[in-house]
Amino acid sequence: MPARRLNNDEWELLRSPLYATNVASGDIIRIIDAELGSFEVTKRGGNVCVQFYLGVADADDVGATARLAAIIESRISPLGGRIDGTTPGLISATIGVGAGFPVIDEIFNEAAKQSPDSQWQFANVYDPQSGEPLGWWE
Repeated sequence: MPARRLNNDEWELLRSPLYATNVASGDIIRIIDAELGSFEVTKRGGNVCVQFYLGVADADDVGATARLAAIIESRISPLGGRIDGTTPGLISATIGVGAGFPVIDEIFNEAAKQSPDSQWQFANVYDPQSGEPLGWWE
C-alpha cells in the first residue's frame, strides 16, 4: 500500500488498502511490529475506505472488475472520491466522510446490483473485533 514515511515509525497512507481494515487514505499510522504487520492509527485523514467484493461469477474476471470500478468511480469522483486499487474481484475506494454515509451506502448498494452476490464493506468505520462504530468522524 503506498505510503509516505513521516518519521522512523510513522507513515501517511496515500491510498486505501485492498485487504487491510481500520485504515483509509490520509490516515497516519505508527508501526508497532513490522514483522507481524501490526500498527495503530495515530491520526485519521477524514476518509472512508470502501472495499467492494464482486460476486462469485465475477470474482476472477478482470473485465468485470474494471467495468464495476468505472461505474463506482463515475459516482464517487463528483464527491471527491477515487478508486485506489483493484485486483480481479476486489475494488478499494476512498471517499471523504463529508459525502455522508447515506450517499455512500446508496452508491455501493447500486453498484452491488451490477454483480450478483457481490458485497461491500466500510473498512475503517467499524471496530474489527466488536463491530461497533469507531466514531472518528464525529
